[in-house]
Amino acid sequence: MSRHDESDLVAPSRTRRVHAGLVDALVVGVCALAFVAVVGFGKSFHAKEPPFALIASELGTTPDRLREVSEAILPPLPVRPTETQRRQVALALNVSLEQLDAVMDRYRPIRHVIQ
Repeated sequence: MSRHDESDLVAPSRTRRVHAGLVDALVVGVCALAFVAVVGFGKSFHAKEPPFALIASELGTTPDRLREVSEAILPPLPVRPTETQRRQVALALNVSLEQLDAVMDRYRPIRHVIQ
């Protein structure tokens, strides 16, 4: 027979189970933090939709018309429209370029824009 008694044989497996449990808990915790980081920060970095109703009322048009013209002519956010695109929007909405720029500047969020 061996010089080890039965308690020596049980102890390593119990230690392994505790270690495995701690590793499992650590993995679950890291995954939860990663999920929260991706979902939470992902929301704050997504471009928010412009306030079409407010902009449209200042330009004398409907939100649906403004959305239709914007989607047809303007590039997706965060790319800033060219002067030609801005002129096309102004023409389609029957407003001056100056009026369009003034209203859009009031509602433009502060962020880095790709030009």
